[in-house]
Amino acid sequence: FLLRALETAHGMLLGPCSGDNAMDCQGVVAPGMEVTPMPYIAERAPAGMTALQADNLPLEVEEQSRRIASVYGRQLRVNDTFARQWPRGGQQYEKFKAFLATQLLPRLWAGAPQAPAEAFQQSIDVALPERMNHKDVGRERIAFAWPGGAYSTDTAFT
Repeated sequence: FLLRALETAHGMLLGPCSGDNAMDCQGVVAPGMEVTPMPYIAERAPAGMTALQADNLPLEVEEQSRRIASVYGRQLRVNDTFARQWPRGGQQYEKFKAFLATQLLPRLWAGAPQAPAEAFQQSIDVALPERMNHKDVGRERIAFAWPGGAYSTDTAFT
C-alpha cells in the first residue's frame, strides 16, 4: 500500500472534515473513520508497459506512518489489519473480488457469513495465480473452496 495512496484517501475523505475551515461531515464520515488499505489491488502497470516501477514498491506500514507524521505533524488514521495479514504487492483483480465478497463485505453487513481468513487465503493462493493479465479478467469462471465454504463467479462477473 503506497504512501501516496494513503495520503490521497485521507485528503479526499477525512482532510476536509478537520482543521480551521472544516466542512460538516457528520452525515458522510463516521466518527473515528480510518483509511483501510486492501490487498490484491495495487498501483502497478501491466508487465512490459513500463521499464521501472521503484516508486510503486510499498514501504512497511510503520515507516509510512512515520513519514506521514513527519510531513503532516500528525498520524493519519489507518486501519492496517489487512496490511499485516494479506499480500501487499500483488495486483490480482479476481483475488480482490473474492476478498471483497468473503472478507470485507461480511464485516460491513451484519449477518453475512465470513470465510475464515486463513483458510480462505490459503485456498485462493493455491487456486489463482499471484498475478493475472488485466486482459484475462472475467474470461473464465473462477471457483475454489476451503473447509466449510466456497467461492465462485461466472464470466459475467467482471
